[in-house]
Amino acid sequence: MRKKLEMAVVIAALVVGGVACGSETSSKEGSAASGSGIAVAEKDEQETGGEKQEEIADSSVKEENSEKNDLEQEPEQDSPESEEKKVTLYYSNANADGFDTEEVTIPELTPAALVKKLSEKSSALTNVSVLSFSESQSADAKVIDLDLSVEFSNGLKNQGSAGEYITMGSLCNTFLSAYECDKIRVTVEGQILETGHAEYPGYMVKFN
Repeated sequence: MRKKLEMAVVIAALVVGGVACGSETSSKEGSAASGSGIAVAEKDEQETGGEKQEEIADSSVKEENSEKNDLEQEPEQDSPESEEKKVTLYYSNANADGFDTEEVTIPELTPAALVKKLSEKSSALTNVSVLSFSESQSADAKVIDLDLSVEFSNGLKNQGSAGEYITMGSLCNTFLSAYECDKIRVTVEGQILETGHAEYPGYMVKFN
C-alpha cells in the first residue's frame, strides 16, 4: 500500500512537471512567434515606407520633367511688330498750282508724324507742333478738329495767296486721306486761323 502511494506521488510530480514544462515551452514558442510576427510587421512597414519614399521621389522627378517639357514646348513669343502705316502725302506740284501725291511710310499714324512728314515738303510747316487733335461723327460726316501752334499761321503769312492755298490744301488733304474723314477744321492756339489772305472759320473738304 505504501509503495502504491509513493508511486502515485511520483507520477503526480511527473505530471505536474510535464505540464509546467509544456506551459513554459508553449509560452516561449508564443513569445517567439509573437516576436517573429512583430519583426515581420516591422519589416513590412519598412518596405512599405521605402516604397512610398520611392513613389514620392518618382513623382517629384516626373513633375520636374513635365515642367521642363512644358517650358521647352512653349513657343517663343515674337516681338511686337512695328505699327508702320502707309499714307498718301499731298504737296505742291512743280508749278505751284496744284497737288502731287506720294505714298510714304510713317512709324505710326499720328498727327505729329503727318505734320513732320509734310514739313519735308513745305517750309511753312517747319517747327509746327500739334496742340490737339480729335475725330468725331457729325450728323452728315466724319470730321477732324486740328489745333496747331502759331508757327503754322506765321508760315502761311509769309507766303502769297497761291502758296497759302497749296500749303493749306496739302495739310487738309493729307489728314483727310490718312484718317479717312470727310471734313477738317484747322485752328491755331485754339483760335480761328487768319492769315491776312483768308480766314478759315469752319470745316473744309478736300482741296482740288
